[in-house]
Amino acid sequence: MLLHLPESDLPAQFKSQRTSSDPFVRGGNLKNIPIAEQWLANRAIKEGGWPEGTVLDVIQSGTTDWGLIVERLGRRLSGYSFEHNSAEGPVLDTSEREMKRSEEIDAIRSVYPDAQYDPETATLSVPLPNDPDTYLNVIFSPLHPYPGINSRVPPLFISSTKRPSYIKLHLLSHLLAALRPGSDLELSLASGEGIMFEAIDIADNESLRILDSPPEIGEVMKHLVPSSPTPTTAPGKNQDRPKPARQCRQRDILDDRTDEEIKREFEQSRRSKEYPLMLEARKKLPAWNSQDDIVRLVESSRVVVVVGETGQQLSVT
Repeated sequence: MLLHLPESDLPAQFKSQRTSSDPFVRGGNLKNIPIAEQWLANRAIKEGGWPEGTVLDVIQSGTTDWGLIVERLGRRLSGYSFEHNSAEGPVLDTSEREMKRSEEIDAIRSVYPDAQYDPETATLSVPLPNDPDTYLNVIFSPLHPYPGINSRVPPLFISSTKRPSYIKLHLLSHLLAALRPGSDLELSLASGEGIMFEAIDIADNESLRILDSPPEIGEVMKHLVPSSPTPTTAPGKNQDRPKPARQCRQRDILDDRTDEEIKREFEQSRRSKEYPLMLEARKKLPAWNSQDDIVRLVESSRVVVVVGETGQQLSVT
């Protein structure tokens, strides 16, 4: 059986232990880089959800600063080829910058008490108000000018233990799009103002919107994963030959009975003299005691996967 559904729709007990949102996912090609870079790569993959190939490409481009790595990954996600380095931009007044950073961190934590600041990694993590398992993270890198005059977008990433990687990347992409050159937020950024409150609102609103309209994974990953070339067919005498019509098989025929007809037939079978004997046999089946739980899950979930050993008669129950 091949089941296609969003990772987040699976019941918790049926989620793989090596999903993209699992905190212990590891890349298979990381052993070829130094240990310090492996740590950075693993963190970008498991926390930010970026593809391993993109992460390795950015890390091997020459920087080991966590903030600059995240900034470059964000630019790749947005489709920007130009990347900053620590030597670009205006000369930093670090004392004024640190004062502004401290003020913004204190202001965020006063409004969002669950926000956490890790001084070791210089990362502020803020849970989204309507999605508290999802965090907006900003890195106050010593090599980055934010916040300051003519500053650029600070290193941002979305982390979550429950959201699939492509959802985390979509939220970040949507946020970075709101900070594109010429936008109101980008103008505020260039004037030296902090943008974290607005960024939290943008990410939070988008996390609610995609509950009803999830993004297409291909659209999210279009700048990170190279597209496969379209195969071409050599011209020949069979090129334009129409394909034969697909033969209708028995298993392709759907049950066209209405709900009322099915219910009426079921009630008729219940009145038969064979039904009590069949019911007693069903009650002895291993899955009988779980039928209420299964019905409850079907009523409350978009997708339910029922797993059982051969012989438990799940289809009959």
